[in-house]
This record gives sequence, C-alpha cells and structure tokens, in this order.
Amino acid sequence: MLSGASALYYVLLPVTGFLVGVFGSFTGLGGAMIMTPALAVVFGLPYPTAIGCTLAQMVGMSAAGVWRHWRLGHINTKLALNFLVGSVPAEPSSAGAL
Repeated sequence: MLSGASALYYVLLPVTGFLVGVFGSFTGLGGAMIMTPALAVVFGLPYPTAIGCTLAQMVGMSAAGVWRHWRLGHINTKLALNFLVGSVPAEPSSAGAL
C-alpha cells in the first residue's frame, strides 16, 4: 500500500498512532501489541516491516525515558550495569536471525 498511498493514508497513520497511544496509556498496555497488527492488517504492511516500525519507535521512546530518568536521578547505576552485564550476552544474535 505504500507505493500508491493516498492523502487519506497519511492522515490515518498519525490518527491511528494517537489513538493507540491514548488507549495504551489508559490501559497500561504497550502500544506495539495494538499498532503492529494495525499496520499489517489495516495499512497492508508486511508483518516484518510492521514489527520493525514498532521496534524503531520503542528504541526512541526508551532512549528518551532513560535520558529523562537519568537527569532526574532515578537510575540506580550499579543495578543497571549488573542487568546489562547479565542480559547482553544472553541476547540472541540478530545478524543470524536475518
């Protein structure tokens, strides 16, 4: 649908994002569980593209949240580094998955 997208398509994407954000905020659910199927089913994106779009959005939001909490002094650096040391080696290689 991206190649022949109309003006309505570009209006519906931000509206859908806004509604998903509001619904996710009210319910405490992550927006990705709503937005990924919406991108795939409603907007006709392939599932890998829809997943990649939501992952890119989550990286940005997470980075902004970490920066803000860092500035407010809410981060226990020692605990965070312990989690980092333990979790990074356990992550599967994304290069092999592609």
